Amino acid sequence: MDNAAISEKAGQKDVALRQYDEASKLYPTSILPWLRVAQIKFESANYGEAITSAQQVISRDERNTIAHSILAVSGLRVSTKALADLRRQNELTGSVRNEAQDLAKVLRESLGERILVPAVPATATRPVPKSQRSRRAPKASGAEAKTQPSDAKGSGSPFGALK
Repeated sequence: MDNAAISEKAGQKDVALRQYDEASKLYPTSILPWLRVAQIKFESANYGEAITSAQQVISRDERNTIAHSILAVSGLRVSTKALADLRRQNELTGSVRNEAQDLAKVLRESLGERILVPAVPATATRPVPKSQRSRRAPKASGAEAKTQPSDAKGSGSPFGALK
């Protein structure tokens, strides 16, 4: 472990990873080599391997918050990239869409928020001072009002403001 830490500090990540792997074989119940590997993989944006290593830590210590954090954030980054790719391909439909909505629900519950992205109100509710009432812009005609996106009218979609 000491040699791996020295290699890591010297910027030799590949050497350090091999040494941490060796340490995990010599001390199979220790979480430290797995945790360091998870952190190195996470920092290098290798989220799949970071997830695998974090799961090894959790299998040895269920309460390790660092491993749970690496697992959660890595998983979210992988999911975010995959969903963005699907959106670019315009193929986010069916069960994938339902699962994305379920994930959003879990995130809302985890964060203690009913809505992840608050909807923007369609009209301002501020009173207009008397001196400015005459200068107020006229209301949109029926045709202009119909061209507004439906989400801007307050359909309840929390993501309407992002479109």
